[in-house]
Amino acid sequence: FVDFNIPWSAQIQFSLNYNRIFNSTLRGFQNVLNANMNLSGDFSLTPKWKFGGNTYFDFKQRRLENLNVFLTREMHCW
Repeated sequence: FVDFNIPWSAQIQFSLNYNRIFNSTLRGFQNVLNANMNLSGDFSLTPKWKFGGNTYFDFKQRRLENLNVFLTREMHCW
């Protein structure tokens, strides 16, 4: 659901994960630390059109892992 009454929105989310798992020899543990940041937002181009997108940055890989953009049109009373 897209609320066309809100002119823009922005969100930032940060995630930090720590896992301790068996290593490949099953004789010890391996520490795994992952972190990523999600960015998303949208803004109204006109009262019936909205443009936005989202992406996330993986700090372990040091790159953007996914990028999505969208364009939405209100279909009520076309």
